[in-house]
Amino acid sequence: MTESSFADKAYPLPAPLSSFLTLEIDSSDTEASITLDNQEIGLIRQPVGLILAVFESVTDHPLYCTCLDVTQDSDILVELLLKLKDNQLIALIIKSNTPISLSDRTKNTLNHWESSLTSLDPFQGTYGIIGRKGSSHLTESLSSTAQMSCAITLNYQSNPAEIAYPVLMLRASDSNGDHPTPKITLDDCPILFEEKENEPFKVVVFDELTGIPLENESFNPWNPHEERRFRELVDTLPHGRGIACCLTIAEATLFSRAEALSSPLQRVIQSLGSRFVEKYQKGQTWFMVGYKGVSSGSALEILQISTHFPLMLKVWLSPTLSPSVYWQPPQKLYAPNYHSDDAFGGTLAMDGNTALMASPLADTALERNVGAVYVFHFNQGQWQYQQMLQPHDLEYQPVFGKSMAIEGEKILIGAYFADSYWKIATGAIYSFIKKEKMWQQSQKLQPHDLHPEDCFGCAVAINQDTAFVGAYNSLNLFRQATGAVYVFKHINGTWQDQQKLQPTHLEKGDNFGHSVAINGNFAAVGAYLAQTTGIVYLFQQENGIWQESQVIQPTDLQAGDCFGYSVALEGDMLLIGAKNAKKGAKIGAGSVYFYQYRHEQWQRIQRWQPSDLRGYEHFGHSVVLDGDLAMVGADQGSSVTEAYTGAVYTFQRQGNIWQPHLKLYGINAKAGDRFGYAIALKRDLILVGSPSAEVFGRKGAGIVYPGHF
Repeated sequence: MTESSFADKAYPLPAPLSSFLTLEIDSSDTEASITLDNQEIGLIRQPVGLILAVFESVTDHPLYCTCLDVTQDSDILVELLLKLKDNQLIALIIKSNTPISLSDRTKNTLNHWESSLTSLDPFQGTYGIIGRKGSSHLTESLSSTAQMSCAITLNYQSNPAEIAYPVLMLRASDSNGDHPTPKITLDDCPILFEEKENEPFKVVVFDELTGIPLENESFNPWNPHEERRFRELVDTLPHGRGIACCLTIAEATLFSRAEALSSPLQRVIQSLGSRFVEKYQKGQTWFMVGYKGVSSGSALEILQISTHFPLMLKVWLSPTLSPSVYWQPPQKLYAPNYHSDDAFGGTLAMDGNTALMASPLADTALERNVGAVYVFHFNQGQWQYQQMLQPHDLEYQPVFGKSMAIEGEKILIGAYFADSYWKIATGAIYSFIKKEKMWQQSQKLQPHDLHPEDCFGCAVAINQDTAFVGAYNSLNLFRQATGAVYVFKHINGTWQDQQKLQPTHLEKGDNFGHSVAINGNFAAVGAYLAQTTGIVYLFQQENGIWQESQVIQPTDLQAGDCFGYSVALEGDMLLIGAKNAKKGAKIGAGSVYFYQYRHEQWQRIQRWQPSDLRGYEHFGHSVVLDGDLAMVGADQGSSVTEAYTGAVYTFQRQGNIWQPHLKLYGINAKAGDRFGYAIALKRDLILVGSPSAEVFGRKGAGIVYPGHF
């Protein structure tokens, strides 16, 4: 056999990539700077001020940097420090050529870092610190008052992101005289705004996953018409879309009757994550990078009282800033009788308000890895358990629930290790129909030509009265295990074997039939080991017969990419996963390919690899399409706080282009949970399986996360 049982219980997590980075801070009489491997992170040329640089907690990639007036804006420093997650790395420089006293709130916050600065009051000189939140191992440097200089060099082992995120810079320049004017740049290129009088509120909308600017506008927030125009802009944005705001008054007499922003406008800006907007008064400078639909206080935000200090907020537009890094579904679903290693959520299927959730490795009192499938119904905003499906003839390790498909009142469930009389692991498909609101077994499908270890039922798909069933280890005429697909037709209430698909040029170990998808007269079959890269075969039905119509093998594939490991088909769109595709030097990062049916053939329109992928994350392990929505699972994707927990990326179709939408993680997901191993999508309902997650102390019991798109 070429594939082991469903969920490798001792799945080896890939070793994190690591290297040594050099983080430096340096300060003199004239300037202070923070650099990472000789890359400038932040710089000020002021005798009084502070620089704070914050880094991602997993990759140590720069996240943001800000320059503030230490004499007036220390409360902003406190807010930023309080928002840090455990293990986040920071670099901080505070300098003043005259004696200053830090606020009690600032001292209390720095006390949690065990900083020696809190014992100096008043403070004069330069202070530098490099450290991680939650760690008492800090590196500090304190200058003499006379020299105003300090330096720290720290070499440390890290998990580098190896990603060049776009850098958004919001800066208030005082080049216009006594009052600052806002400037916004992306990768050092100015973002230009249409020159309009009295519109000091600058707004840039950017894609939350790629950081690409989508639109930019200027507004007068005290003009009712302009305020309404801004609210309408925010209303049109999808949930999770990124937005950067910059507001500063260039002339003291401008808007002389205006003070705070209106309450309706404040509420709209608070829906982007702002907490400081309600404190804004004319003459102040306010910067924010937020996301639509997040809670107040979650945005990166600074509000400056001083009008003379050159305020700066520099943000690396990493997807980890997105509000969707942690998914808060309305409920968690567990198997009604969960046990360790059941792998609940390892396979999912959904149609309408009915969902199938499998525990493919569930044991019975007599046998191991028998498998069970649970039927849930969506009612009044909640998924409710209805029924367990588990045929009585299941014997030694059949893995019932390895594959599933549901359409209307028809269910097909694969048990790809099921025996057939004296033949072991031939595989089987169990058919269920709905009678009087309950599901009853109606058939057991096992074609007569099955051989031992064919693994019939490894994949299944239904469309109307046609079903495709994969047997990735099926023998060809030369008794080579190339794989095959069986086509069934639902006639007079029973499934009847109609055709066997097995292209003649298949070779041993191709795994043809590992993945299948069908829609109307089109079908896709993955052979993810064919010719070392993987191939997807397209079939078209003509006069009731399915014929091979096209073979897809992109020219940019490399050996081991596993192209065709997963496939999804909907209307004129085809989505293919290559879960082991490289991303630069990162092995096993994964990728997906979007195809569209045009001019009587399937044409590639996009290849997608998220910018935040790490090695061995397996983006493309699972894929699903429904209308203009798509989901892609990376069952070893990483969250902000922990690597290899699993993640799901969502996409929306805009014309012929698929745009990234959200990235989802499970609540409190841990390494090895495999969030996104299985996914299901119907209309706006989402199901995400995390089959290796622990449930109340039972490891590998599994969780299913439901939600809305």
